[in-house]
This record gives sequence, structure tokens and C-alpha cells, in this order.
Amino acid sequence: MKTLSDLGVQFQTLRKQSGMTQQVVAQAVGLRQEALSRFERGRGNDFSLAKMLRLAQVLGYDLDIVSAQRYGCDSN
Repeated sequence: MKTLSDLGVQFQTLRKQSGMTQQVVAQAVGLRQEALSRFERGRGNDFSLAKMLRLAQVLGYDLDIVSAQRYGCDSN
């Protein structure tokens, strides 16, 4: 399973690919730019699922649940 830090880095990559600034994305999501910056740097340990869903939507993505076996993860 990916960690919250991994997700932050992944969202940062998606944001940069979209050409959007942290300020623009944060405003669209309803966050402070500093909160988005912390999340992208792996320090957003209070980042909720609701925020991640809004962030994905703003960037033009959707979150999906997939089998951990698909990625070679152990369920234990």
C-alpha cells in the first residue's frame, strides 16, 4: 500500500504536469497553499480522504480502489 507521503509526491507530479500552481489548486480545493505544500512534501499527516478526492477532481483524476495483489503487495 502506498503511504500518505507517496500519495503527496504523486499528487505533486500530477499538479506539475497539469501546469497548475499550488496556489491555484489549493484555492480550488478549499485549502491553504501551505497545507497543500506540506501534503506534497509528505508532511500532511492530517490530510483527509475528502481533501484527496477534491484534489484529484481538481487535477482531472479520480481515486480508485484496486487489489493490493495487483501491485504485488502482501495483505498481511
